Amino acid sequence: MRTTFFYNPFDRLTESMIQFSVIMGEKYWIVQRFEWPGVPSGKGFMVSRYSKKENALVHYQHLQVGEGKMLDVSEDAEKLKALLQPGSEYHVFINTFQRGDWKKRMHSKYKKQFVSYITKQTNTTPLQGPVQVNLYFEYGRLMAEIHASEKEPVKIPVDQILKT
Repeated sequence: MRTTFFYNPFDRLTESMIQFSVIMGEKYWIVQRFEWPGVPSGKGFMVSRYSKKENALVHYQHLQVGEGKMLDVSEDAEKLKALLQPGSEYHVFINTFQRGDWKKRMHSKYKKQFVSYITKQTNTTPLQGPVQVNLYFEYGRLMAEIHASEKEPVKIPVDQILKT
């Protein structure tokens, strides 16, 4: 049997991160569904932290209905800690990256998926012209902005590319 390993650039949430965020005043958290290769469907969550409620509300307003919740972690920490217990079926990540070279690793690990998506969506292959994939984090989602030839840039969540 062949085992497939997927690269996930995000840090896993820990209880000490919850405590540290409360101390640092980042008490408004958006907890939203997170889909990624290797994370069982419906069992992944991404946490984004905010010190200002207004900023958390802006993020929350960009979520789809039922995609996530806004929590005051100083009051709701136990809800999150329950998801982190040993044997939990849930995978909870935080919007920080494991390594400084995460973009380079993403390009390396998922190059075939990026090229396939670019070819299908823009009718441009990397051999037909310059192609650039910029990765960034926005509203709890890892996004790709794809520039291919002279066409308008395409913006899409990376997990959608990896599903293709």
